[in-house]
Amino acid sequence: MSDVLTDAQVSRRVVRGGGVRIVGFALLNLMGAMGSVVLLRYLGVANYGRYGTVIALIAVVSGIADAGLTVTGSRELALLAPGSERRALLGSILAIRIALSVASVLVGLVIGIAAGYDDQMLIGILLVGAGAVLLAAQATLLLPLVVRLRNTSLTVSDLVKQGILLLGIVAMAIAGSGIVGFFALQIAVGLGGLALVPLLASREDVARPRWAVSEWWAVARTAVPIAAAAVLTVIYLRLLVVLTSVMSSDYETGLFATSARIMEMLAGLALVISGVILPVASVAAREERSRLAYVLARTTETSLLLGVLLAIVLVLGAHPITVVLGGREFAAAAPVLRTQAPAIVTIFLATAWSTFLIADYHQRDLIRCVLTGLAALVAAGLVLIPSYQARGAAGAAVLADVVYVTAVFLSIRRLRGRPVPVSLGFCGRLALATGVAFGLGGAFSGLPDAVTATLAAFAFAGVAAALGLVPLDVYAALRIRRPRRAS
Repeated sequence: MSDVLTDAQVSRRVVRGGGVRIVGFALLNLMGAMGSVVLLRYLGVANYGRYGTVIALIAVVSGIADAGLTVTGSRELALLAPGSERRALLGSILAIRIALSVASVLVGLVIGIAAGYDDQMLIGILLVGAGAVLLAAQATLLLPLVVRLRNTSLTVSDLVKQGILLLGIVAMAIAGSGIVGFFALQIAVGLGGLALVPLLASREDVARPRWAVSEWWAVARTAVPIAAAAVLTVIYLRLLVVLTSVMSSDYETGLFATSARIMEMLAGLALVISGVILPVASVAAREERSRLAYVLARTTETSLLLGVLLAIVLVLGAHPITVVLGGREFAAAAPVLRTQAPAIVTIFLATAWSTFLIADYHQRDLIRCVLTGLAALVAAGLVLIPSYQARGAAGAAVLADVVYVTAVFLSIRRLRGRPVPVSLGFCGRLALATGVAFGLGGAFSGLPDAVTATLAAFAFAGVAAALGLVPLDVYAALRIRRPRRAS
């Protein structure tokens, strides 16, 4: 295996790569929001609903068609040296992704026909589905970049694709295109993504699809448990919305769905970080358990810091966040978001720890953890939603996440070597920094919520740095001196 994942500079690469991916994540969401503004104003409510329905349908079936192959590929490729064996594995993964993606488009078409979609929407399923097949192939071909920790190149790829989509949306709107033209943009994005592959990936990493079905079984055998956990996670994230819709009004469901959508967007950041960590954790799990424990501890500390920082912003800035995203009619979702905000901490922790379970081939333990969280989710939802409506659903999400992250923590502690993800001393200092931030927020509660949230966030960051909570690897990667810990 290349020294990229094992040498003395690996922590610096991970920190810098994670930072680049976080910035890219913010830019992608900003560009996506700009595109949505144009689409909403051009298509109108009815046509945007048709457009969004097709995009959502393909997103769901394509997500299932991934079948855990992205995560499996990142882990397995990290354990192979560059060369023919790695290309063979990548070729098998590529062939499976293409086959499953094509099948998922056909499934989506059948669903559309059964649901009575009009001709334009059915054509949209085929066009958007074709783009999804191209994007699935491109994502697979760039897996070697994930393993090589070339996160800047991956971020460039994401931004270029999003840029193609944004420019295409603007051009279609100026040209007065119909809804089918907007569907066809997904093919342009997919082709643009594939055109980037030879520019970003080295020649030794490029592979062709391997259609030997006999070779697929070895990949499928390791991917199926991960795929099962991924499907359960998708259900987990959306089940409370369904329960709320059954046990409450459409208005209350809309309030909780708004809060849940914000949390889901932020959860994407946790997934980005996990994608950076997985190759390093996979190699460490096989070759050096002490390094695995070290990476686990630093990842946990970083996840806690980011999770708590976001929770502070969500609690104190819930009102402006909901109003900016949805307008004044969604201001009533602010108390719901405040209630659900602590769950962002457990989301970051559970996502980080799940990465290490997968890296150490304990994905079946992860499935049991998700099932435990699902049971807690249903029980808490059935109790809290009838009495407290949307806020009850938000509270149920927090309680279920605590159960879920506890189950994942216990699974981590059962790994060989019984690693300790975080120390009590770190947790105590983190609680102090959090208390200072919320105390400051209370002292300046008379100011606009956006200002209060910003001041509290900066206060938390400053106190965290003074108390030595920021991992040393972050300072090393940024080439700045770590401040002395306050006594």
